[in-house]
Parts: sequence; structure tokens; C-alpha cells
Amino acid sequence: MLTAVLPYSLEFAALRHLSPGAAGILVSLEPAVAGVAGILILAEIPDLPGWLGIGCVVCAAAAVTARARRVARRGKENRERDRVMSPR
Repeated sequence: MLTAVLPYSLEFAALRHLSPGAAGILVSLEPAVAGVAGILILAEIPDLPGWLGIGCVVCAAAAVTARARRVARRGKENRERDRVMSPR
């Protein structure tokens, strides 16, 4: 029971301290991490669809992270522009 309940409880305790976007990305990466753990710990080499799945998950997480950074940077630039252009 502890092998299932303890990690699950710790994961949800940690996710409470993250933003929803970061939590979503981390949860979506779990299958890829499990695949890598299977390779390293169990010496199970995935077949081609397994590798493609891991690659798709990692690429999607990277794309979401890059997009979030661009949106945050644009928001910061817009706030700075508004601050400079606002009448005092």
C-alpha cells in the first residue's frame, strides 16, 4: 500500500505549490520519465512507437514552455511600454 499511496500523496502535495501551467507540464511528462526509467532501471528498450511517443511528449512540453515564456515576455514588454507612455 505504501508503494502506491506515499508517492501519490507526495506528488499532490508538491503540485499544490506549483502554478497550474507548470503542474500540467510536469504531469504530462510522467509517461516520458517512466519510459526513461524503464530504460535505465529495467533495461527495457522501447520499440519505434515507444520512442516516437516519448519524443512527442517531450516536444509538446517544450513547445508549451516556450510559448508560455513568449507570452510572459510580451506581457512584461507591454506593461513597461504602458508605464513609459502613461501620463504622469
